[in-house]
Amino acid sequence: MSAHPHITFDEQRQELILAGTWLPRDSAATFTARNIMNSAASSVRGMLYINCKRLLRINSPAFSALLDMLCWIEENRSDLHVKIIVSSAIPWAEKRFRVVIQMLGKNFSVEQYDKQFYPGQAAVEDASFIPVLQTQAKIIWEQERHILPRHGLTPQMKVADICCGIGSFAMQVARHFAPKTVVGVDHAQPALAYARHLAHEFCLSSLEFIYGDATNLLLADNRFDFVACRLALQIFDKPENILRELVRICRPGGRVYLINETYSRCFGYPSAEAIAWTYQEASGLYGALSMDLEFGPKMRCYMTEAGLKNIQVEPLMLTSCNTNGADFADVIRSWEAYAINQLAKNAGKDEAYCQRLREGFAAHVRSVTHEKGFGGWPIWAASGCKPG
Repeated sequence: MSAHPHITFDEQRQELILAGTWLPRDSAATFTARNIMNSAASSVRGMLYINCKRLLRINSPAFSALLDMLCWIEENRSDLHVKIIVSSAIPWAEKRFRVVIQMLGKNFSVEQYDKQFYPGQAAVEDASFIPVLQTQAKIIWEQERHILPRHGLTPQMKVADICCGIGSFAMQVARHFAPKTVVGVDHAQPALAYARHLAHEFCLSSLEFIYGDATNLLLADNRFDFVACRLALQIFDKPENILRELVRICRPGGRVYLINETYSRCFGYPSAEAIAWTYQEASGLYGALSMDLEFGPKMRCYMTEAGLKNIQVEPLMLTSCNTNGADFADVIRSWEAYAINQLAKNAGKDEAYCQRLREGFAAHVRSVTHEKGFGGWPIWAASGCKPG
């Protein structure tokens, strides 16, 4: 993700995000922002979102820079659709942007956030666990993309992403590794709807998302060169049943690739004890639902028993030093919301217990955002070869 005090580009969601107060002195002061916007407009396919929901103030030089980018798109990217999302925080924004898009043409649209979410956001708001998946995907990919070649992923492969969730991994593989095909499978209909929507809007034609049971896949034997299953075996009570299917659909000589975590070992400084207590308790709350969020170190054993060979395991440690602290904080807050609003309350925990959880999550947020703090989330990556 590229950064500027007033504008960022989220490659995964093809979204330019304008936030805060953007008051450049003149056109020359918009140089960095123009570069970010032009890079985004040049690189995306299908749909570009321009998210102004958190924009509080904008002056004429800034608006001119944004208008210049829209005009460039109209002249040079007739294949690209642009959706501008505004809020009532700037009362004139919707009316002024509507005048602009009437001038530009049918590939441009504007919506007021307070009245209607844009399609991708609506799917997020309607499914409680999707924000957790979405925020995690943002910080994992930048570390994970560098290790995938070591685990056997190369261009022109047939790739399967089992338990694909909202499809973030499948979409990034399609963008960066030029696969022949990518098939994503999941049993959560809201997540699949979200994945299909984005794949369509981002023109990722090599992608297919299908509904299915990971323990009984309706996919042919020996079909895929690379079979991924990420942060999923840990949430099922019989992971060996899924792993058996992953091996079955993998071709001889192909690789099965997994990532899982050791959630109770999330750490941070300062307030290390409060953070440790919170994650040990949260892991136990997941455990009460037959989820094993400590599955990471167990992968080698399960993969060996499944008949895979040449198994390699390595840490995929995410910390406040190798990822964006604000994004990491968003991940932690999504964990907090799910752990308290869903797990703790469903387990009958009292308010004092929930408050202690909140304090631990808040301490972890401080550890990854404060310049003197340090926090992390331990994940493990593993892959094994199916014998020929």
